[in-house]
Amino acid sequence: MTIIVRHQTIYFHVRYTLANLMIQSAQKIAGQATNPMEHKKLAIDIIEVIIKWELRKHSEQINDQKNFNRSLIDTMFSFLIRHACQINIPNMIPLSQQCIRLFKIARKYAWPNVDIKLTTFERLIHQIVSDWKFVELSCFFYTADIE
Repeated sequence: MTIIVRHQTIYFHVRYTLANLMIQSAQKIAGQATNPMEHKKLAIDIIEVIIKWELRKHSEQINDQKNFNRSLIDTMFSFLIRHACQINIPNMIPLSQQCIRLFKIARKYAWPNVDIKLTTFERLIHQIVSDWKFVELSCFFYTADIE
């Protein structure tokens, strides 16, 4: 995955083939709490590459018939929301900010018509309430500026 992140322009034309595998890899890489910070950074960078591909498609006005499927986009947004809310871990603050930035960019420019599922927020709220970490969620909502 590191090669794809570093050389993303080369893989632009096969993005639809790679995107599913990339999302699955990002979830596995970032999924375990014991994984090093570099792995979590790589996972977020993988999501960023997919967003950049979509932005490039829009900016170059490429008229291909293919699009990323809805479930993949939903998974990406859920991933970004989940990782943006992990600001209670001191080392995660820059990565959380990166997730919020990517969320805003993707929501505004790449997929403005996508509906964010409230169940994602509901699960996060339950998790945060059970951990008594209200500040993190309120910080996310304030920073994300979701309309």
